[in-house]
Amino acid sequence: MCAPSRAHRAIYFFTRFHRRHAEAQARSLDQTPMNPYWFVVALSSLVQFLIFVRWLHRRTRDDEIRRAFIRDMAINHLPHLYHALREIAVHLGLELKDPPHVQFMELNGQERKR
Repeated sequence: MCAPSRAHRAIYFFTRFHRRHAEAQARSLDQTPMNPYWFVVALSSLVQFLIFVRWLHRRTRDDEIRRAFIRDMAINHLPHLYHALREIAVHLGLELKDPPHVQFMELNGQERKR
């Protein structure tokens, strides 16, 4: 057998060095309680969840405001509009049918008392 060449000795040295370095890194990872990259993942997930909750709250609040506006329009303002239209029709000599009654349909089966 021939003596190992410089290239073989260099490869042997680097593989041995790499193995020692990997073992040291594994030991240091075992001592670390948590990988710092998990903190970044957790923080970004938390921020995304908070933005979703804020969006959901705004959407439900906007739906409530819209529902209250439509209810108020139907109960308070439509009768006045029908009355004004009736007076205009009488002034012009037109005959109108009775205005329709306001009826609310609750699609979720629960009656809202507000």
